[in-house]
Amino acid sequence: MSYLKLGWTWIHLGITQPWKIQVYPFLSRVPDPQSATASRQQHEDALKREFTILSRIPVS
Repeated sequence: MSYLKLGWTWIHLGITQPWKIQVYPFLSRVPDPQSATASRQQHEDALKREFTILSRIPVS
């Protein structure tokens, strides 16, 4: 489930259910323990990418 859908579900439950939900007025600065990926295929493709570091910008 995406972060958007998780948040939207949380808001929906907070509005429709008589629960007391604690809302934090700030976002944590702690790095996300497991980053979200769009799909498993995109994650695998990202691991296969290769990058070349240039020592200077090539002249066209």
